[in-house]
Amino acid sequence: MTRRPGRSPASLCLSLCWSFCLVLAPAGARAELIPRPQVGSAVGLASLAFEPELTLGADVLIPLALDDPRAALALAAGVKWAVLVPARGDLRLALGAAASYRLTGGWAASCAGFALGTRAQNEAGTLYGVGVELRCQPSYFFDAWSFGLDLGVQSALSTHVEHSATARHTFEERYPPGSAGITGPRDGWYRFTATRFRIGVASSHHWGDNWSGALALGSLFALQDQGVLFAFNLAQVPLYLEVAAGYAW
Repeated sequence: MTRRPGRSPASLCLSLCWSFCLVLAPAGARAELIPRPQVGSAVGLASLAFEPELTLGADVLIPLALDDPRAALALAAGVKWAVLVPARGDLRLALGAAASYRLTGGWAASCAGFALGTRAQNEAGTLYGVGVELRCQPSYFFDAWSFGLDLGVQSALSTHVEHSATARHTFEERYPPGSAGITGPRDGWYRFTATRFRIGVASSHHWGDNWSGALALGSLFALQDQGVLFAFNLAQVPLYLEVAAGYAW
């Protein structure tokens, strides 16, 4: 195959992808994917996102003990599912760690890194991807609110493509009789198939020590049109919107 299939499900990639959303006030447990200062509880998170395809997500955070009260560290795992065409089974699994550090004057910085495993399907075929993601959120918090930036990068390190009959049909009668040419697209692994960047803003609010909600919006833009990360099977629209609700226990 001389080129990758165009506009694959991950031409936009996602976003956690994960519904991180911003730094909260220092008191009480926070239900968010990037751990905040003084968060010592396990956290469950449910999210709804348009990135730009509609997805549902579920995540869990398990905190690790640290001596510095200004720092937080947690292991994280989750799944995200594209719900518009359930039969395709488009989903992403993520496993990684997240950390935050409280600075002076109400500021805090949070980052998370993940290894990703993705499955997606479109007219070109079925794609399986492995990749990585880094997402950071410098934020200012006061009382029960937080506001800040939402910055990140996501890269598909390798994508395995199983071409559909439709894709193979495009090679029929491509060359005149007697001419040698490519018999059809080749299934297999293709490396560095897509990279997507995130830039946006986010805000969050907490209620008591257990419940919290968050909102993030901004732009997702890709350097390549191929690969599989997390825009699934939708045209290139470089925008995202995420809402999340979490519970800490």
